[in-house]
Amino acid sequence: MRKQTLGWLVFLGLMGLLVGCGGGGGGGGDHAVVGAVVDDDTNAPVPGAAVVIGSAQAVTNANGEFRFDGMADGLFNLSVTKTGYVDYLATIQVTAEPVTTLATIRLVPTGGGGGDGPPPPPWSS
Repeated sequence: MRKQTLGWLVFLGLMGLLVGCGGGGGGGGDHAVVGAVVDDDTNAPVPGAAVVIGSAQAVTNANGEFRFDGMADGLFNLSVTKTGYVDYLATIQVTAEPVTTLATIRLVPTGGGGGDGPPPPPWSS
């Protein structure tokens, strides 16, 4: 009886570990996440942007597109960063569908270029 109880405890413990590993880190599933990153001012693709979903990382291609394979379904933190742009942060839902397509991500330039920028303060001369 004691060996049988110990066997069930080990079995239940292993099952708990398997169930507890489903999600949170970005990998471990069979879903894909795809999306694109564009410049908010020009609508041009943003190549070379770092995209992070959970603990998975990718870089946008020449067309500003990215793809993550092997994702679990669930909620994940998403960040997109590129020098010269304001960091983009969001929470996304990876669905149970084979592919989750995100809405186009629009990165806002930091204003270091020749854009209009904000107006000068009224007290400046």
